[in-house]
Amino acid sequence: MSNINLGIYVVFHNMVFEHLYEEMSPNDKNLITLYGVKNRIDTSMNIIYEMDLPIYNSNLQKNIYNEGSAFYHIYKNSELYRKYDYIGFGQYDMKMFSHSIQNIENIIKKDRNPIIVMEFFPDIKQTGFLGCHNLIRATLNDIECGLLSYNRFFNKNFKPEDVILNRLIQCNTFVISTKLFEKMMSWLMSYYIDNVNINRHPLIGNAGEIPEALIGMFLSLEVFQGSTYYKFDIEHVWPLYKNIANS
Repeated sequence: MSNINLGIYVVFHNMVFEHLYEEMSPNDKNLITLYGVKNRIDTSMNIIYEMDLPIYNSNLQKNIYNEGSAFYHIYKNSELYRKYDYIGFGQYDMKMFSHSIQNIENIIKKDRNPIIVMEFFPDIKQTGFLGCHNLIRATLNDIECGLLSYNRFFNKNFKPEDVILNRLIQCNTFVISTKLFEKMMSWLMSYYIDNVNINRHPLIGNAGEIPEALIGMFLSLEVFQGSTYYKFDIEHVWPLYKNIANS
């Protein structure tokens, strides 16, 4: 049985592949809650549906905000995260292992405020700012520069060079303390998400990349200020299960 108060939300659209959790013990598996944003499914696992939540904004999924919509709705329906001390996020096409939860516990035993992540984007110091990561340093369409908003909200004076000193996470897959989640989302809400509408970002092919870039920036700056990245033992089985789910 887990010795930490942890909940992990796994976001899915069309399908869930329960065999990706078969290595987990029943107690560890019980820490997982499937989070449906589109289709209803039959499953023996814990599950909630975004459209059933008391506070629900359909525009985020209409605008393809993907996991960003899950972050928004879990934050707005605060009972979904405040019952935990640590909160994690994954996706339907990721495999959990028998040791995944134990490794998280071991990390938290030595560091009460870790940032546990699956993988990173290529180093921006080498590639330069690409795609929605440009939002970190400049206004993109009608969205204010992310770093300008962050500095104003938190009364900081960080530069883009400070952000890219540490790698930016990929796939919105991580485990952090709920206090840090609340800090992050309080900024994102005031920044732009509360005002989203379906026509807001017509020049961006995948609006879900916007929160991915901003969350990557936020967590990188937490590391810049003293936090530490750790490895989240979860495997992204891509594109196999994405292709199956979308077939």
